[in-house]
Amino acid sequence: MEPDIFGYMRFSYLGRSDAKLTRSTEDLEQRKEILYAPERLKERFYFFEKICLPSLRWQTDKNFRFAIFTSPELPRKYKKRLASAARSVPQIEIVYDRNPILNRAIDSWIRKQPIVQTHRTLHFRLDDDDALASDFIETLRSNMPNVPDHGLISRPTGLLLIQTADDAELLAKFEPNIAIGFALVNPPGHIHNPYDLKHGGHYRIAPSLVLPGPLAYIHTAHAQSDTIAAQKRKLNHARAEHAAYFGDRPRRFMMAVQRQFGGHKPSHFLSIMHRAPSQRAARRSQKAIAAQYPEALALTAGE
Repeated sequence: MEPDIFGYMRFSYLGRSDAKLTRSTEDLEQRKEILYAPERLKERFYFFEKICLPSLRWQTDKNFRFAIFTSPELPRKYKKRLASAARSVPQIEIVYDRNPILNRAIDSWIRKQPIVQTHRTLHFRLDDDDALASDFIETLRSNMPNVPDHGLISRPTGLLLIQTADDAELLAKFEPNIAIGFALVNPPGHIHNPYDLKHGGHYRIAPSLVLPGPLAYIHTAHAQSDTIAAQKRKLNHARAEHAAYFGDRPRRFMMAVQRQFGGHKPSHFLSIMHRAPSQRAARRSQKAIAAQYPEALALTAGE
């Protein structure tokens, strides 16, 4: 059967969306400068290739389609890198669109899919630096019959992968109606996409199925994350949630992560964060400062 589950991602999309960077200025050239800064794209591509793409490959249910929306203005070398990376996931289609509003670009693409006119379809969103559990598509499909038209599906239990001042941390978290994997069920002929909804509030006006079961996603917070300030505020909450879920049972946590994320242990994801371009640059900078001002470093260590 033709896939009836569709995923969407914005990848440095120049038009307006709910990303803070695209709403930071109305000046298109300034927006290009921000979105296509080499330092930013280096970090975004790193997590896209190391965290996000593998999670699409390890899905147990592969009968889905995934559209990545970006802009023709994306520099050529990054277009080539995006196309090369996406080839590892046959469900992916890269869509270059100049529409000034992301939602309109997505809706236009949806209208071209014949199945949406004749069948109920499910639509979810994913950011380029986050990951889905291996059973994500399978779980959406098995629960889709239980959700009424225009209803939502949310899987609030997942992981926060964050770089703190001291070290990288991987913590269990619980966030109802989180944007990661936020899903919408459309009746036949209805065009609507999850980027057009306020994930934190749409449940007030639409029926919502919340599935608080196994770990469902990895939410990353890094130097080029649009929501890094918000994630820092949530760190203490995640630490408390992690203690409630796993406490002093690291083996149980390890097995839960392995079961849901391609057989990988927590150390695998911590290593990814540790090796991020921004973290390597920070360590190089610290070494350079230490070499130039060894006396200051010694005084600081002695305080």
